[in-house]
Amino acid sequence: MKQDKFLLGILIFIGLLVVLSLALFFTRDRPQPVADDTPEGVVYNYLLALQEKDYERAYAYLADEPGKPSRGAFEQYYRYNVDFSLLAVEVGAGRILGESAEVEVVITRLSSDPFGRSWEENGIAFLTRQDGAWKIRGLPWQFWQWDWYQEP
Repeated sequence: MKQDKFLLGILIFIGLLVVLSLALFFTRDRPQPVADDTPEGVVYNYLLALQEKDYERAYAYLADEPGKPSRGAFEQYYRYNVDFSLLAVEVGAGRILGESAEVEVVITRLSSDPFGRSWEENGIAFLTRQDGAWKIRGLPWQFWQWDWYQEP
């Protein structure tokens, strides 16, 4: 009889841990967009929109210049070529150079297996000011098709 109560207590404790874990998982804070009046904010919001698969919002952050991809090509590229489940991105400091800007981006590629190695790479996002707003002209290769914004 004592063993049954002890076992029941352990099972109840495990059940409470499972419920608590699920509650914490489903109520955790999701990343929120920031003000996009700085180059850093634009890059952050662009990457967040891509992660959330909000391609329309992400596409709006691209510069309106020759070489801009079509909306369909843009969405298709991100839908099939970029896996955000294995990438962690940190947006660093920005540097404004007149009507253009550069923002540091640190990309960490996570391993897909438990014994694999992760790697980290530094890159630069390039932006230009158009109609008073910062627009993206280029990102590190993990997030950018090689022929976007290239001169013909």
